[in-house]
Amino acid sequence: MKTPVVVAVFTAVLLSFTAPAMAQSGEPGWYVGVGAGRLNTDFRPYYTYYAGGTPDQFENEAHGLQVEFLAGKRLRSSERWTLSLEGSAAFNSVKWSLSIPEEPSELEYALPYRVALSVVPEVHFGRVTVYAGLGGGVGRVHEMKTTPDAQVSRYDYDEVRPTLNVGGGIRIKASGGFALFAHAGHTRYFGVEFDTFRNATGMLPVVSKVEHVEDKPRTTGLMVGIIRRF
Repeated sequence: MKTPVVVAVFTAVLLSFTAPAMAQSGEPGWYVGVGAGRLNTDFRPYYTYYAGGTPDQFENEAHGLQVEFLAGKRLRSSERWTLSLEGSAAFNSVKWSLSIPEEPSELEYALPYRVALSVVPEVHFGRVTVYAGLGGGVGRVHEMKTTPDAQVSRYDYDEVRPTLNVGGGIRIKASGGFALFAHAGHTRYFGVEFDTFRNATGMLPVVSKVEHVEDKPRTTGLMVGIIRRF
């Protein structure tokens, strides 16, 4: 699934959820924002072998810059608290990579984008707001191993998988409907499972399964940004 398709689906779902709330409240209550910061990615592939033997698990971590776009609608509001529905789309170029000269092979793992819908309760203390967020969405998972040797296992897993997203932070009101925010978030990806293959030895060019891999990638991020309410 390509990025424009995912974003289009995300936008349609967000509008379908927020339309009833708009009709009930009659208030504008919308906001948009953008943030950027450090993202840590963590892959923990668990290998079992079709030929038998002891399973292996590895932990592969990388970090880099993430940019996230936000759009939300205030569903309920009072002087002290607010409940909003928020959509987000995050993008990064973080890649974990490893070279294994002994095989030889090259590994590369990435979580290049995700989109999510979250419920966001907020508590207001004057110009300062403390908030939390809980939601779900989808994100792309790409785990790849390449090799020039036909006898070495290889794979290229590239799928959009469901996610669970939690986070929270603070917002500080500025002038003109703007606010600055600092946010910490965590995302879990589910359902990553695939087989690895190699060319079997012999007279016929037979491809055989070598390993079965299960993974639950996760990310943790810290970012700062700005939102505009209107």
